[in-house]
Amino acid sequence: MRLCRCGEVTAHGREFHNYRAKSKDTTAECCLPPDISTKVARQLQALAVKAFHALNCTGLDCCGLLLGTGNPESFTQPD
Repeated sequence: MRLCRCGEVTAHGREFHNYRAKSKDTTAECCLPPDISTKVARQLQALAVKAFHALNCTGLDCCGLLLGTGNPESFTQPD
């Protein structure tokens, strides 16, 4: 399985990036690479892979994950 790098979308003026922000607004900003540590990026990628397999996905997939507004280093993967 090949993984892409993590990316970050900031939806200015919105609580989170939703369909409307993606398709209608021009205020969203994409940040590559995101402002997170390598450790957090690896944890997010591992969680995305876990979800991919749990849902029996095949082929290409895109997984969107939300990080809280606090310290991204506090991210923990649920057991």
